[in-house]
Amino acid sequence: MEKIEIDPVCSTKMGLTVTSFSKYEDTTRALLARLKYDFQEQVGVIIADLMTPYLSTLAPRILIPVPLHFIKIRQRGFNQSAIIAKRLSKNLGWKYTPRLIIRQRNTKPQFELDDEERLANVEKAFARYPFATIRPDHPYMLVDDIVTTGATLASCAKTLKESGVTRIEGLTFARARNVN
Repeated sequence: MEKIEIDPVCSTKMGLTVTSFSKYEDTTRALLARLKYDFQEQVGVIIADLMTPYLSTLAPRILIPVPLHFIKIRQRGFNQSAIIAKRLSKNLGWKYTPRLIIRQRNTKPQFELDDEERLANVEKAFARYPFATIRPDHPYMLVDDIVTTGATLASCAKTLKESGVTRIEGLTFARARNVN
């Protein structure tokens, strides 16, 4: 496999600051396909290990993986964002909180949709986990594998904001579009 070009870029997607580490091009696309569709969980660990050096200078955050619906987890066997977030937590010593928000609806895959459909697809798709403890004064970081429009991350962030969280940012391995 070719070398992955790590080029962290910070952008604003739908009002949320998102840091992405690589363009969604041939090598990155192949790596994410191995993770998500070939069910190679170890690829998520490799992705997190690639991201770790760039995050190690930051103050700790509470890492939250973008949740999958239980049907999708049953099909795939794991949540790829959770694998990345859990490994980052281990590498960085940051808190990992997988049960803060849940995906309450099984949404269509975002890659099949245009920009407007993406927004509608994830609207009200997430909810606060019933017994979750929110720490409003702590910084939270939503972790996902890829960002395109930012609709999924923004919907998750909205759920957290409605629960009292004030400091939220997004983190993805890949970005599917150029940053403005």
